[in-house]
Amino acid sequence: MKKYNLLTATIICITLAWACNNEEKSDGANHEMNLCNTEFVFVEGGTFTMGCTEEQGNDCYNDEKPAHEETVKDFYIGKYEVTVEQFAKFVEETNYKTDAEKSDSSLICADGMKSYKKGVNWRFDSQGSLYDKQEYDHPVAHVSWNDAKEYCKWFSEKCGKEVRLPSETEWEYAARGGNLSRGSKYSGSNVITEVAWYDANSEFSTQPVGKKKANELGIFDMSGNVYEWCSTWYNNFGSEESDVNDEIENKYIVVRGGSSFLNEKFSRVSYRYSRTPSTCGGPYGFRIAMTAE
Repeated sequence: MKKYNLLTATIICITLAWACNNEEKSDGANHEMNLCNTEFVFVEGGTFTMGCTEEQGNDCYNDEKPAHEETVKDFYIGKYEVTVEQFAKFVEETNYKTDAEKSDSSLICADGMKSYKKGVNWRFDSQGSLYDKQEYDHPVAHVSWNDAKEYCKWFSEKCGKEVRLPSETEWEYAARGGNLSRGSKYSGSNVITEVAWYDANSEFSTQPVGKKKANELGIFDMSGNVYEWCSTWYNNFGSEESDVNDEIENKYIVVRGGSSFLNEKFSRVSYRYSRTPSTCGGPYGFRIAMTAE
């Protein structure tokens, strides 16, 4: 009887240890971090095929070719795009003036027509209408790469962790779902209406973050809503990827993800676009990232 009890106890201990170990792995695979009221998703590093992969069909542009392998290290990325509310806190604490405020105009899209409108800045939606406070859960728009960089600097100093914009490779890896990717055309689905705000369902305006389906990693709005600034100079594939060091106004920086201004072709996970560091307009916002320690 004693031998039987000892054997039973051993089996129970082994089973519990196995269950605990697997629970830890499961938590680690979907690990999130909340820092200064900003939610980050852990992205486990890996190797993936970047660019014009098979599921993109005939929609690829030349700069998405050739499809090629890239490897990224572990990192964290914002679960949501930076919102108007979060950006307002940054401006309130620093008295920062955005590039749109300095130029006193920004690109809008009203009734499907794009134009520059005087006086528009981050306090306005992408159609050029002033946000109500209850709409501060929209992604901030009308922000340049310069503005996004300053936000990262402020956040890092305030919260004690260095945050930054994601590199282009990190951005696409996360948009594809990292090592949990199902190989979708858009971020989280082959059906764009499930995951994205774009011209056919947005009325050409940003929408509250997190209302569409998340992708495989639990990240929202990586297709549509607003273009997202990356930290990488725009270049053809095959060139060495390099982060933006300082402002060089005549060079172009990568933006990704499409926007509420544009059709579904621009919301694909492999679509690439670029603008100069001071470009601002209704399509342009950002999310932040952080190196995993």
